Amino acid sequence: MNNEKIISYTYKDLWRKRNKGITKLLTPFRGSVLDIGCGDKDILNFFTLKKDIFITEYLGIDRVDTADIVIDLNKEVVPLTKVYDLGLFIGVLEYLDDPIAVLKSYQPFAKRWVILTHYSKKKPKALKRTWHQSYTPEDIIEFKKIFKTVELHKESTSLIWDCK
Repeated sequence: MNNEKIISYTYKDLWRKRNKGITKLLTPFRGSVLDIGCGDKDILNFFTLKKDIFITEYLGIDRVDTADIVIDLNKEVVPLTKVYDLGLFIGVLEYLDDPIAVLKSYQPFAKRWVILTHYSKKKPKALKRTWHQSYTPEDIIEFKKIFKTVELHKESTSLIWDCK
């Protein structure tokens, strides 16, 4: 992998608003975190003791050089050996060739998952999901095939899926 920086800061303000919404959903929380598609780990800036969130262990996986484990999520799965208290997929599913397969691969490695997807009122016509497509509340059917319980929280431009 080259040393070129992949993260774009064009949407940094939007990402920070999403992270605030996720933090509200998690409070209070104490435990370990597995962050799939961690980017520059900005979510950690929102996990503070003041917000009743305390991270005992954190592992970030992504294709960028700021991740703890650098991989291409479209091509490989990290062989994990422990179960984390919380798993995160924040704004990453839209970039994957087969997001459901990736969700299934990592699902056993967290007790609870918080997944954030871009929101669209229209169902994409294409079968293959890519970054320019989005999820709808009806996609809860697909998520329920992977997780036992799924709660959906609608934000202005995002859907937050709280899954166990």
